[in-house]
Amino acid sequence: MITKAFRQLSLLVCTAVLSINTNLQACAEYYPYGEYLRFSIFAQPLPYASRPLAGFLYHSAHSYDLELGPTNDQNVRIWQAYFKQRFSAEELSEFIYEVDLQELLYAAQSENAVVRFLRAQRSKSQETKALFAYFVFAKKTAHYSSFASRDPWHLEKKHLDNRKQWRVFYTAIARAKKVQDPILKERYAYLAIRTIYYLQNAAQNHAAKKWIPRLYKRFFSEQAQSSVSLWALYFVNKVQEKPDAQDLATIFWDNGEKSNAAFELFNSIKSDPAILQKQPMVRAMSLCQRLDRTLPDLKQLNAKNCKEEVLLYVVQREINKVEDWVLTPYYTKLAPAIQTFEYWNEYDTYYTKLNGARLQSDIAYARELAAWMRGIQLKENQTLWSALSAYAAMMGGETTAVKPAVHHEDTTTKELIERIIALQEVKAKPATVLNNQKIQQILMHNAGHACFLFGVARELEFAGQTTTAACLLAQHQAQEPHWNSYNDFEGYRFARAWSAPVGKLVSTWGFYQKWHLYLDDAYSTQQLEHLRNYALDTLRQTKFEKWLKLPVQTNCNLVHDLIGTKYFRAGRLQNAKRAFSAAPVSYWTADPYAQYLRVNPFYTTFYQEHQQSKADSSWLTKPQMMEKALRYQKLYAQTTGNRKAKYALLLGNFYFNATQKGNAWLLRRFEWSQTVIKTNHPDQQEYEHAHLAQGYYLAGSRVATNAKMRAFLLRMAAKCNAKYRKELKEKYPTYSEELLGNCESFSSYYKTYFK
Repeated sequence: MITKAFRQLSLLVCTAVLSINTNLQACAEYYPYGEYLRFSIFAQPLPYASRPLAGFLYHSAHSYDLELGPTNDQNVRIWQAYFKQRFSAEELSEFIYEVDLQELLYAAQSENAVVRFLRAQRSKSQETKALFAYFVFAKKTAHYSSFASRDPWHLEKKHLDNRKQWRVFYTAIARAKKVQDPILKERYAYLAIRTIYYLQNAAQNHAAKKWIPRLYKRFFSEQAQSSVSLWALYFVNKVQEKPDAQDLATIFWDNGEKSNAAFELFNSIKSDPAILQKQPMVRAMSLCQRLDRTLPDLKQLNAKNCKEEVLLYVVQREINKVEDWVLTPYYTKLAPAIQTFEYWNEYDTYYTKLNGARLQSDIAYARELAAWMRGIQLKENQTLWSALSAYAAMMGGETTAVKPAVHHEDTTTKELIERIIALQEVKAKPATVLNNQKIQQILMHNAGHACFLFGVARELEFAGQTTTAACLLAQHQAQEPHWNSYNDFEGYRFARAWSAPVGKLVSTWGFYQKWHLYLDDAYSTQQLEHLRNYALDTLRQTKFEKWLKLPVQTNCNLVHDLIGTKYFRAGRLQNAKRAFSAAPVSYWTADPYAQYLRVNPFYTTFYQEHQQSKADSSWLTKPQMMEKALRYQKLYAQTTGNRKAKYALLLGNFYFNATQKGNAWLLRRFEWSQTVIKTNHPDQQEYEHAHLAQGYYLAGSRVATNAKMRAFLLRMAAKCNAKYRKELKEKYPTYSEELLGNCESFSSYYKTYFK
């Protein structure tokens, strides 16, 4: 299977965590890589299902801990066929895995339909009587024919008695010989094989190596191989000195219960190159783990008349790799998940490669793959094949439209083809594509496919359709997937992470995962206002518009916040107040503001900065801060002398606290770190150096009539720029030692001169 074979870039990161009485410490998250970034429009189908997409696993975690529901459990499906669909998958799954021996034999009444049927029919039919006997035997001896048998804690008795396992083994063989039903004959024989294999140290046990091949030859047909016979064939190869590659390929391509196990066993052996050349099924299996380009091998497979479903499977894998090589960097501006030796060296950066020949080479390879596919006609699945070739052509920069089919063989194939069609349409007609009702239906139907929606959003954005792009980014963000969720095998549901184009500063440690942080960096104030107005316009909405706008409407307060923050950075306080006031008070009194902005920014001490003080007992919301700052600005302009100096101090405090050093940094940024992150925001210099605060402090010092007041304001300016410490010592030697050396002096100065 495709694996995460790439290096981890590790920036020191974590989210901002603040204790009220400590300085705020922050770092960002681990730099995104691999499956977190990987782009694909494929969806995870049923692992052991039929049809051409069966078993197509896209995420590196897929080969482990597959959690199969009743409808895609092969054993359940086999019994369903045996009972001629009399029972649902859920009823059979419950009977096989949950009903114990006591309930089957002795319960006065059972809620399980299979138990009731077997009890009712066993006295009427010899066939059902034999079937009932098999289930009793299987449940009674299950722990002897599983891996759990090696662990005594799984048994009623802590000490294993190998004699009992041998008794089960011989009984299973005897019943396999006696029973007439060919299906039950195979089932008993398979139980015997599993029992001898899971005997303690069975893998090293000569008995297992001797018995398992014999039992397979005695009870299973090599011509008409059933699913159970393939399970048995796996154990035959498991105990052989060197497994047979052709056997493992046969098991693997059956898409059965032992497919993954057969694949891992195949990976543990070195296949003879001659076998790969002679046996197309083995060669195709070997391609499944290849991370490089395999088109020459695909051409040879086709020349050897490889089975269509096998060829289609490995071609999908190749397209899946091309998606990552071409579209992952195209949409995310970050490195692909599937690493080859061509991408990295220890001291190189991906951007060097991205701007070099590799990406162009991958695009050319996509065209080459598409051209080869167009020359092949399949007898079955031609619709899917044509759609995949068109998708490869699109990644290669060509335009080959997919023709919508009237009939599809299965839902999974239909949905994949529709995603290809939608992505092509968005790329070709970005200005009008969302007016197409068919495309609208595809987008809404794929609301859970975060990766696909992300790709559509980026295509729209690249074409200047920022409003609808932002709505789709909010759609995919609304799913809130877990960053470290390896238990979620559906890789296409992982959060998208992406970066800015090369050379543009990013305010969130070089990448984005949250849509509003991206909008803050990439969208203008006017674009955000247009987004807000579009989302809040609910008159005569279509079903699609309601769906498209809903996540932005749900997070509209955040959009108000974004707009107000951008206005504040530009020094437009009146506009900022208007935007902030559009959000309710409850928004400003909840987290993160209840934790990180529970302050009065107009008050400060020499050493307070991020810590709260007594003055913060009555804290201000963002709208209140804007209102108070505007009032102080008006009073500052209307007054003179010491009163003007007072308002200069208050405004200086306000602007100082709105910097990276202050307690109201959330007025300018949405994340904070002790390490200043360079951004393209217009207030970057202000955020770092507090020029506005310095200007107000200096202006107040000039207009104050009291020397001690002037000295105090000059000391405040020195908080912004250390060069004023020297000026303070030279101009006010009487006060400088106290102001520079005694932090407690602030309180007396403030109370005396700035009441």
